[in-house]
Amino acid sequence: FNQALWLMKNKVDKKIFIQTPEMTKTQVENRFIQMITGIQDKYLKRPKLFFIDNHQDPSPENFAKFKQHIANAVKTLNQMPIIIDDYASPSADLIAANIKKIHLKYGLAVCYVDYAGKITNDGLDEWKTYEYSYRVLTNCAKTTQVPVVMVNQYLKDLKENKAEGYRGTMQNLAGGKSAMNESHKIIHVYRPEVFDDIIHKHPELKGKTYIYADKIRDGLISSTMPDCE
Repeated sequence: FNQALWLMKNKVDKKIFIQTPEMTKTQVENRFIQMITGIQDKYLKRPKLFFIDNHQDPSPENFAKFKQHIANAVKTLNQMPIIIDDYASPSADLIAANIKKIHLKYGLAVCYVDYAGKITNDGLDEWKTYEYSYRVLTNCAKTTQVPVVMVNQYLKDLKENKAEGYRGTMQNLAGGKSAMNESHKIIHVYRPEVFDDIIHKHPELKGKTYIYADKIRDGLISSTMPDCE
């Protein structure tokens, strides 16, 4: 969203492509409207609830202002250089084809895939799917020169295995050794409370989201790269 605003501000004639097999296009657009207006998306279809929860007068005038505020946000969103594809369970090859097609037609600044776990490749198990997806999309990024940002949700597995003392290595979190070797840079975002040892050492991080990148192959979660702290 912020990158789209930057493209508009600097008059860069390129698009941002979002492949979102987890959410529908409407859900993503509602999130953007929420960012523009500051109004939670649950109120978009239930404006009366907005006035009740915020203890505001639900007068006809206020209703009219509310609707106009939303309408202005929709107009702003329609002018933004964002293309959204919500095809359910796409293959890596389909995503790569979409990237190339849109890039040839409009020119792409970046592509986002949210998230890697929803990509399906026929005949491959979960880890082989991860490796194949990273290989295909890394090659796509190299040939088109369009950065491809993939979200990979690994925290669910991490929490389930936590009782066994599991600590994910970079290879695990990147989706296999092949992905680790081919990726330009792995950036991880997580909540530190998942790791008790980190919270014990750094209580100031509790309740915050922690982002770090690491190029060390199979390095345990312990340190950050200086340029990404």
